[in-house]
Amino acid sequence: MKREYVFVQDEDRFYERVYVEDIYYIEKIKSTHYCKVIYKTGEGIVRADIKHLEGNLGANLYKVKASTLINLKHVWRIYMDKRLIYFTKDIYCTFSAKNSRRIKEELRVNFMAGHC
Repeated sequence: MKREYVFVQDEDRFYERVYVEDIYYIEKIKSTHYCKVIYKTGEGIVRADIKHLEGNLGANLYKVKASTLINLKHVWRIYMDKRLIYFTKDIYCTFSAKNSRRIKEELRVNFMAGHC
């Protein structure tokens, strides 16, 4: 099976191959043509429009607001009151209120333990 990836530029201006399954989330950087990519071993930027990334990586990433795509496989916790999705203790992003119900359904938040 072919693994999808993107090349992400780090702070030292090196390009690193990042496999989609290692991405926590991708977020558009306001007023630029770049997106910030947060992944298991770091973060960097990619010159791309969020819609382009959604179109090319959309099967693996889930849109939680107009400017943010997340990898559902890495969601650890959700704080619905403040609309925060955590991937680790310190890595999180926000989601839009209009997507709250859809996110809960996708992540099966209302299912009782033992029924999965």
